[in-house]
Amino acid sequence: MAVGVVFVYKTPGYAPNLMTYLFGNILLVSRHDLMVILILATSVLTVLFLFFKGIVAVAFDEVFARVSGVRVRFLMSLLLAMIALSVVILIQIVGIILVVALLTIPSVISLMLWKDLRTVLLGSVLIGVGITLGGLVLSFYFDLPSGPAIIILGAILLVGAYGIKKVPARYAARSS
Repeated sequence: MAVGVVFVYKTPGYAPNLMTYLFGNILLVSRHDLMVILILATSVLTVLFLFFKGIVAVAFDEVFARVSGVRVRFLMSLLLAMIALSVVILIQIVGIILVVALLTIPSVISLMLWKDLRTVLLGSVLIGVGITLGGLVLSFYFDLPSGPAIIILGAILLVGAYGIKKVPARYAARSS
């Protein structure tokens, strides 16, 4: 989809208002938007810090968590509220496609590279920041819309991570 938007952008008759809803315009983020994102990020990190073990238990096995005495309903509501609030706030700023891509691509890449949950979470954040900054650089140098450039870079890195993960497994299978 991001490649299609790049092609549409490069052709005459591009309709930026339609694309703004899907991809937003990360270049027009205001100071107020940055403050809202900072408050959201601080809130999410605080909740994760305070309830990390319970949220992990609920996310991986709700039944076992309930049997273990974890407050499943509270933690599940808290987890879903954090996700919903993040999506609603970020859709207004960067568009729905970019939000979905930035929620999934860094996490999948991080899960391919690491096993420890804390490392996966930290890796996801760093990969997401790297994809965003790298996409903005690509957008600047190649005169592309920023949202699709970010997503295309993320997709390329995802394919690369998949290749890195699969190539050694193929060589190991052939040498056996």
